[in-house]
Amino acid sequence: MILFNGQILSSNIDNSESEIIKFEQLKIDLNNFSKTTLKTPKIQETSTAKLINCLDIAMFKSFKCKNNFNNEIISHLNRRIFLPFYIPVISLIACMLLIKTKRNIFFSKISVFFYCFLILLFAELLVRYAEVNKIAANFFYLSPICLIIFFYYFLYNQFSTELEKNA
Repeated sequence: MILFNGQILSSNIDNSESEIIKFEQLKIDLNNFSKTTLKTPKIQETSTAKLINCLDIAMFKSFKCKNNFNNEIISHLNRRIFLPFYIPVISLIACMLLIKTKRNIFFSKISVFFYCFLILLFAELLVRYAEVNKIAANFFYLSPICLIIFFYYFLYNQFSTELEKNA
């Protein structure tokens, strides 16, 4: 590395004085230092297709990763693929604010916030245990579908009764 027209400031801890060294050209040899760069990308930086290829599934037996990180790969795939299915659940819960009821505690802003918080907490806990326990994994995969059906049916019934009352 060659530096041109610069200054080096050096100071001692004991003295409050600092020394300024000016240079016109400074050549620094970096050959004595070892390289510590990472050549393999992190799991977060790896594409979903490559992560699926790394799994030890019968369909993808020809592809294998150098290191066996199946639990971490499953966790990241669950976060990337299945966790977004909880977004419609949260949306349907937020739609409960549209229900017109007289002072019902189950449809207040605080209770809807609490429901959404519980669903997100539930999803995060299941993501962590889905790679370890098959029952938790199946519950994690099926619960957004069941919750979407439940809340959609609930909201449909509530809005239908409101329309009948107003008609």
